[in-house]
Amino acid sequence: LDLGVPSDATVSTAKIVDANVTLAKLSATGTKNSTTFLRGDNTFNAPPASGIENISTFRMTTNFTMTTGAQITANWSAAGVSLGTAISESSGTFSFPQTGIYRVEANFNLVRVQGDSDYIELNIKGTTDNSSYADLLSHWTHIGDVADQHSCIYGAIIFDVTNTTNDKIRLHYESQSATNIRVSGTNGRDGTYIRFIRLGDT
Repeated sequence: LDLGVPSDATVSTAKIVDANVTLAKLSATGTKNSTTFLRGDNTFNAPPASGIENISTFRMTTNFTMTTGAQITANWSAAGVSLGTAISESSGTFSFPQTGIYRVEANFNLVRVQGDSDYIELNIKGTTDNSSYADLLSHWTHIGDVADQHSCIYGAIIFDVTNTTNDKIRLHYESQSATNIRVSGTNGRDGTYIRFIRLGDT
């Protein structure tokens, strides 16, 4: 029996046999396969990734003696466990490969070389305009006047990267007295280092 073509808006859900609406009949855009899902905006997309996707570590490879204060611009080497697209470094300026919320942590290994006791500052600076750098972290430690005394100073911040061209990080230090303190560098382990961990989307 030929029933003809149904009128518009007359075929109800009950009239369609279960499991008979296939992917080929959907108008949604995007790749339709077992690795994607249909979103509310009628597009197929891959599920969002979960967990930490990006880790980059840079180690200071050479010892240097502090002056009264400066940016650390040389002897950085990408090392350690890395994940995802790496952070880039140029003359001590660190740039991000993608936007997101990042944990930035840094550590100084310190040795008293000579002279009296000293106060030392670990300073993480950041910019959001690729020009003006502001203090994002300032941690101090004190190292005594005992010969070859060792110490360390550590700090971490959360940095919201919304623009990969303008948002950057630098590592600075301050020392109360010049030539008293040596920063110990090594390429074989995390001694003096800076690490970037992308926690999620901005």
